[in-house]
Amino acid sequence: MYRHTTRKPAEGDDPVLGSTSSDGDSVSERPDRSAEPATASRHLSRCPHCGTPVEGPEDTWCCHGCEMAAAIIRDAGLERYYEERAEYAPRPGPVRPGWDTVPVHVCEDGSVEVRLVVDGLRCASCVWVTEHLLQGTPGVREASVSYATGRATLRWDPEAVDLSTLAGRVAALGYRPRLLGEESLPDRSLMVRLGVATFAALNIMMMSAALYLGWVSVMEERYAALFRWASLLLA
Repeated sequence: MYRHTTRKPAEGDDPVLGSTSSDGDSVSERPDRSAEPATASRHLSRCPHCGTPVEGPEDTWCCHGCEMAAAIIRDAGLERYYEERAEYAPRPGPVRPGWDTVPVHVCEDGSVEVRLVVDGLRCASCVWVTEHLLQGTPGVREASVSYATGRATLRWDPEAVDLSTLAGRVAALGYRPRLLGEESLPDRSLMVRLGVATFAALNIMMMSAALYLGWVSVMEERYAALFRWASLLLA
């Protein structure tokens, strides 16, 4: 039978470090936790579709919606959108209900047509990918989007596809389709950029005025240099 025995501490043993040799060196020491490798710092990257900062390696998606948007673009053969775009796309959101009840114009050939507004278009590549995605949808006979106004004209075969499906494909990319005359939701990123630009412009004007008045009242050179550098950084 296994028998557990406990050694009686010898004289000179340290209760924390354990026994010591005759010359004072420790025989059994507690592990030095300071020597353990430090936890790796968090790596931050951007979502490949909407640009939202995320924790993880490159090409980490911020949400399932952005991953699905990229899959839709890839399956449509429109990958060059990511290479040529000037701005990140908005984060995809759910399409609003009620598209099946929107009044449409019936053409002579039996197709139907409607005009919409697409919000969130930030560059010419946004227009390009939206147009080509709609044009490549089975049943769509015409799809055009204006970058200047955001207005889109759609004409499709009602037997092959419906307006709710088309609106859902646009919303899946991150853009927001709405009817003409409906009030649009503000673009948060544009509002933030407008606020930052306004803040910087006002401060540059105030420091420029201070420099102008300082030349009249003989401002000290150190303050004049400070205002010049601050204006340069804000610009």
